[in-house]
Amino acid sequence: MSAPAAAARGPKWGTSLITFFHPTFFGLPAETSYPAYVEAAYADPRAYFDLMLDASRDAGLAGVELAPVPAGYEGALKAYGSAAGVEAACAERGLRIASSYMEGGHLIRPGLSNGEGRAEASALVDDHARFLASVGCELIVMGTLPRLEFGDAAYVEVPADVHEKVADELNRLGSLAQRHGCKIALHTDAYSLFSRDGDIDRLMELTDPACVAMCLDSGHVTLDGGNAVAILERHLDRIPVAHWKDADQPLDGRSLEGDFLERHEVMMSHFRWVGEGIVDWDRFMDIVGRAGWDGWALAEFDFAEDPVSVLRAHVDICRGRMADRAVD
Repeated sequence: MSAPAAAARGPKWGTSLITFFHPTFFGLPAETSYPAYVEAAYADPRAYFDLMLDASRDAGLAGVELAPVPAGYEGALKAYGSAAGVEAACAERGLRIASSYMEGGHLIRPGLSNGEGRAEASALVDDHARFLASVGCELIVMGTLPRLEFGDAAYVEVPADVHEKVADELNRLGSLAQRHGCKIALHTDAYSLFSRDGDIDRLMELTDPACVAMCLDSGHVTLDGGNAVAILERHLDRIPVAHWKDADQPLDGRSLEGDFLERHEVMMSHFRWVGEGIVDWDRFMDIVGRAGWDGWALAEFDFAEDPVSVLRAHVDICRGRMADRAVD
């Protein structure tokens, strides 16, 4: 009797829980403020997480990325009581924790100045990685720092010594995560120190592949004028997780005004689902398919009004376009 054929390698499909953040998905008024949304979620965290996990299952996904508050790992623990409870809640729906978001700015800044706060940053990374290891997840998705913290000229080029200091701190934090079998995957936030082609190349060169990887967000890279396909091709071996989304055009970050939420809302208005923007998805998927890449391909579209429908359509499109590119 011949041996059964091995399953074709290919992406594992999932989403970031931020996709479910639209207030109406939880029966709240559309104009609900973020603080009020967080308060409502924490009032009944089990119902909140059950709804998101049920929706992810119904969309035909294999995994989820824990998101910012209230959908982070702390919220998941509030919902299910323990790491074992979180893992069981996912498993009964056929899901895994693919990755978990952690805001990186406040973790990196202490290493760039007098070092005050480094011990707290270390403890936060250690605690997060310890939790993830206990639920079978290996990836902390983390941003870096906004370019504007280094002056307007930083929009053109980030000083080499800044990249070096940031890389040193990332290597230090990554080594803490590595003790628990985890890696830090740097998210390519638009207008950050890790979003343009040259910045990404430099930080990838300066960081340790054993503990620092990349979460390529094709939408953010495109919004900041970068080439997501070229980055994918150069660094695929450092990309265990990626946010598969599009953008309609590059946007000069200096045109953004207001606080973080106001700037974020403008950025979101330029993000698109795969194939609806300017990313060359034929080349993108050819690269993924030829390599037999089997990392996490996460659909992420903040605050989707009908998340299950759009996620199902998104994954169906991606699966269909990847089918002819699969490597056995």
